[in-house]
Amino acid sequence: MQGSEKDVGIIPRVMEHILGVAAETREHGQRQAKAEQVLLSYLEIYNERVFDLLESSERDLPLREDAQRNIIIPNLAEIPLTSFKHFETLYALGCRNRKTAATKLNAGSSRSHAVLIVKACDIDVVFHVH
Repeated sequence: MQGSEKDVGIIPRVMEHILGVAAETREHGQRQAKAEQVLLSYLEIYNERVFDLLESSERDLPLREDAQRNIIIPNLAEIPLTSFKHFETLYALGCRNRKTAATKLNAGSSRSHAVLIVKACDIDVVFHVH
């Protein structure tokens, strides 16, 4: 998913595409503010608790359900992205904040499940699978 510097994974590729479409949308005057375009949240579920990977708090976040049965996470950071470089910085921060420990097969094995949430507001993104 993440890939490496030499062989970029699907997450960076998708984000580069989404942010490119958002930039084109802004260039054509279809949207006025960068902050309205793409919002990023990154969380981890560890020992049945939810943690925000983009905020430096060790406090776990509650899971809630609204009247339409949508899952919401109060106080989860939603950061407006300004560029792909900005995404890379935030994503690297979130990855560093994940809980890891050594196993017999891997010195830095993840001990959690991570969820990257991207909200692309009012832009049309089309993906072509090759």
